[in-house]
Parts: sequence; structure tokens; C-alpha cells
Amino acid sequence: MTPFKLKAPLPTEGDECAALLQWASLTRYKRWRLSELLIMIPNGTKLFGTPKERAMQMAHMKRLGFRPGVFDYLLPIPRGTAPGLWLEIKRRQLGVVSQDQQDFQADMEALGWATAIAKGWEEAKDEIKLYLGVL
Repeated sequence: MTPFKLKAPLPTEGDECAALLQWASLTRYKRWRLSELLIMIPNGTKLFGTPKERAMQMAHMKRLGFRPGVFDYLLPIPRGTAPGLWLEIKRRQLGVVSQDQQDFQADMEALGWATAIAKGWEEAKDEIKLYLGVL
């Protein structure tokens, strides 16, 4: 009889984001820690309650500027002609880029921003380092 082996659970997108921020808290850009400059955009929030309550919450959020597809992080450091880097993090496996995210990426690039979609925190770290010219 072969022993039963458990597979390690796949890290969630939240796990990947937390790992990125842990790295960013240990990494400096000029006089700042990257964690002080990397801004999380809480646009992928989960709504709770009844369908009616969720619809009311979404309508309120849209009035305040909610836009589906906005990336997870903004790094507001100008480099070259880009005013900053928009960064979307997906799970290493099973992460799917939505049409709203593809549209957001195209819009930001048309406006001159740098953008990156990374699978996992290590790829996100590499995208940041590449953007900052330290890779």
C-alpha cells in the first residue's frame, strides 16, 4: 500500500500579494522602502449581504469611482516616459485575466503608463525590478 500524500495548497492571490509586500518591506528604492511607495488599489473587494444589499453597495461604489478591472497596485515612480507602473498580480496557477483588466491595461498604456500582469509574487517582484532598472 502506498502512503497517502497531501499536496500543498495553491497560494491564493491574497497570499501572493502578502508575499510581495513582505519583499517590498525589505527592499529600498532610493530613500524609501518599496512598501512605502507601492499602493494597493482595493478595487476587487468582495461584497456581502443579500443580492439587493450587494447591488446597493455596488451602485454606491460606482458613484465614488469604482471601476472594474483596475489593477491591484500602483507604483508611482516615474521612469523614462512612464509616470508609474500599474501592477496586477494573479495566482501562479488558475489566475485568469478578465476582459475588464485587459481593457484597463490597454487604457493605461495608451495614456503612457507602464503596466504588468504577474503570475505570483516572484514574477511581480521581477516586473518591479525590471521597471526600476535594477534587474
